[in-house]
Amino acid sequence: MADIQLQHEAIDNAFQELISAAQTMQSNLDELVQQLQTLAQQSGSYKEAFQDFFKVVHDNETQMHDDIHKGAQILDTMNHTMRYADQAAAAGF
Repeated sequence: MADIQLQHEAIDNAFQELISAAQTMQSNLDELVQQLQTLAQQSGSYKEAFQDFFKVVHDNETQMHDDIHKGAQILDTMNHTMRYADQAAAAGF
């Protein structure tokens, strides 16, 4: 039973690390987007390039956020399912 508990703790830790990494990535991307917005508002020959790059970064940011959030939800659901199965199995003994 101790090994099972350690596995649950490892999954809990992985979930927390994934959330923390996602928050750090989001913060870094927010800073990048803020800088790109400033550059995209400039006039001149680079304006269109910065606007295009900003759109690509923004679209990728949204997709990345959704993917990480979905992955974290799947990991959390899996962990809850495993805990329930372990508790049900332990109750059978």
